[in-house]
Amino acid sequence: MKRVRGAVALLRDGVLHGSRAIERVGKRYADRTYSVLEAVPVVAGPARVVRTVHQLASASTFSTIRGVTTVVAALADGALAVVEAMEEVPQTEETSAAPRDPTESSSSS
Repeated sequence: MKRVRGAVALLRDGVLHGSRAIERVGKRYADRTYSVLEAVPVVAGPARVVRTVHQLASASTFSTIRGVTTVVAALADGALAVVEAMEEVPQTEETSAAPRDPTESSSSS
């Protein structure tokens, strides 16, 4: 189970750090393009608007990716904890046998 937990943590961290790196690089390239466009007076105004919309959309997208990744990883950790807890329950005749008839009394008189 440790390996599965490790794999979940590795995937989570990979997506979180990878998305931040991709976001930074994408912003750097986009900023270059927008800076060139904003230097041209005819398109400077619209370029600023498009840059703002692009930055908001990009930030929102990457934030959503990180949020969903965090939630999915937490759910996976919770599910693994349940599985681990179930594995720790000792198997007795009562827990491993077929369900008992609820109409039967548990004490014999």
